[in-house]
Amino acid sequence: MVTSIAKRTHNFGAGPAALPVDVLEKAQAELLDYAGTGMSVLEMSHRSAAFEGIIQKAEADLRALLGAGPDLGERVDRRESDQAAGPGRGPRARELSRDEGRERGG
Repeated sequence: MVTSIAKRTHNFGAGPAALPVDVLEKAQAELLDYAGTGMSVLEMSHRSAAFEGIIQKAEADLRALLGAGPDLGERVDRRESDQAAGPGRGPRARELSRDEGRERGG
């Protein structure tokens, strides 16, 4: 089903933007059969390999857009863990303490 561009209505207000027709047509086709799985993405398990692929691709695309490396989540988790533990008590503080001990010959 091809929709004429001349018949499309565009919303120029704040909020959702008009999507290109080819994007809408791909979404329409994959609504019934996502990537040859025989089911819609709306029907598949969030634990399935196909859905895991969707999540991994979305994360990789987001990281690429933000210029964020693969260890960004680990660094944020480590910082939050240190903050929750309090000054000088988190895993990173213990790591630094061990390193300082080694430097002093301990």
